[in-house]
Amino acid sequence: MYDGIHFLSYGKGCIHAGMLYPSRKAGRGEILYLHSGSLDICEGYREYRLKAGQVLLLDGQNRHYGFRECSEDTFFTRIVFEGSISDADIAVLAHKVFIPAHPERFEQLLSLILEYYSLPEYPAESVDSILRLIITVLQVDGLPVDDDSNEKLKLCSAICDYVHEKKGVCKSAEVAEHFGYTAKYLSVVFCARYSRGLKSYIDAVRLSYLKLSLASDMTAAEAAKTAGFESLKSMQDFFRYNTGMTVNEWMTEH
Repeated sequence: MYDGIHFLSYGKGCIHAGMLYPSRKAGRGEILYLHSGSLDICEGYREYRLKAGQVLLLDGQNRHYGFRECSEDTFFTRIVFEGSISDADIAVLAHKVFIPAHPERFEQLLSLILEYYSLPEYPAESVDSILRLIITVLQVDGLPVDDDSNEKLKLCSAICDYVHEKKGVCKSAEVAEHFGYTAKYLSVVFCARYSRGLKSYIDAVRLSYLKLSLASDMTAAEAAKTAGFESLKSMQDFFRYNTGMTVNEWMTEH
């Protein structure tokens, strides 16, 4: 996923009070992670207000620029990339501002990019892979900011933690029963925030942990058992359905 997206630069910056975020022409995407303060940015005909702890994902199809002066010194991390996210997955563009469900994990990925980027001759392919993983994390785990419903945001965050604790080995009905809601209601909440339903999210988490097992010293059969599959074949079918590749094809590439 996102094979056409390539890393260009990484940096930490500050916009002082009374200043605007600089304008950027179309053709370059950005991931902005705000550490403090707030930013008001316009992309095309849409306006976004970014607050501390939030991430703004701009895929570079349109020019973007600050349209309101910062009221205080604002600090951020910025990744610039080329390539259009919409070419890879239009669903991610349903929302642009996210709250990382797991800020520490998200910041670890940012730090890893900085670590590689600081090398005299940084490994471009590795950095591209981390960048694509960051975008995937925002799509799978990020909480889209589209309203002021704190309760729904808290609910989604708690569900994310629960599904990760289970390593994706759970069903929508089980999650719904745990939190005291119907599976249909939770799916509606997830669709509003993730552009995907709860089952799709669970499958994505399960797949991520399954890949970790396959990349370890485990055999495919052991990985299947760890991921809660009743048989090796059911794991292989699940893997192929969700990746378009067989397990052997994936392991050969990785």
